[in-house]
Amino acid sequence: MQLTRLRYAIVVGVLPQPQGRKGGVPAGYYSRTEWLAPLRELDGWVRRRLRRYVWRAWQKPRRRYRILRRHGIEPRQAWRAVHLGPWRG
Repeated sequence: MQLTRLRYAIVVGVLPQPQGRKGGVPAGYYSRTEWLAPLRELDGWVRRRLRRYVWRAWQKPRRRYRILRRHGIEPRQAWRAVHLGPWRG
């Protein structure tokens, strides 16, 4: 079952072994810098998607306001988030 539309595919594979060296892989060949930026981008996308589902689950403005206040958000800031949206408020 698919909950969301897929916008792009995530391909995870094995990197090729370097040729012409004996004794295994040179130090730093599989460096984490190759993966750091894509993982941060994916993490941001997942968090935004989860935030969207939680926001939609609250449905009504009055309920959204009460829940935000319960979580310690100031009244004015909660009102702005409810009426302008969580990303514009």
